[in-house]
Amino acid sequence: MAHPSPDLIKVIEARHHDPFTVLGRHDQGDTELFRAFIPRAETIFLGSDGPEMQRLQGTDLFELSVAKTTVSSENQLVWIDKQGQKHQTVDPYRFLPQLSDFDLHLFSEGKHWAFIAFSAQIRIM
Repeated sequence: MAHPSPDLIKVIEARHHDPFTVLGRHDQGDTELFRAFIPRAETIFLGSDGPEMQRLQGTDLFELSVAKTTVSSENQLVWIDKQGQKHQTVDPYRFLPQLSDFDLHLFSEGKHWAFIAFSAQIRIM
């Protein structure tokens, strides 16, 4: 089994500046790479009847490389926890980040109206 790259180690340690670059769905020419980080998962499947994702050795990171035409665009993750309970969720990294770099810059300076950027807002995707 493969060992995690430095970027994936940063995700595990919650130190990665942009997890969207490593988690979720990524185009690799004729194939697509899916990555998920679900600490309570024992097993993860891509979709309710899809292929099983492979755990990276010694981590809670899972990945799967598949041909482009073999999976739907919905990115449903079905996972089984350590107690055997089945869960289903949408891959949160299928959605683009909602804050711009400028929003993050203003927030870090303490000049951003956080209640506008960080409160619940209706979005059409």
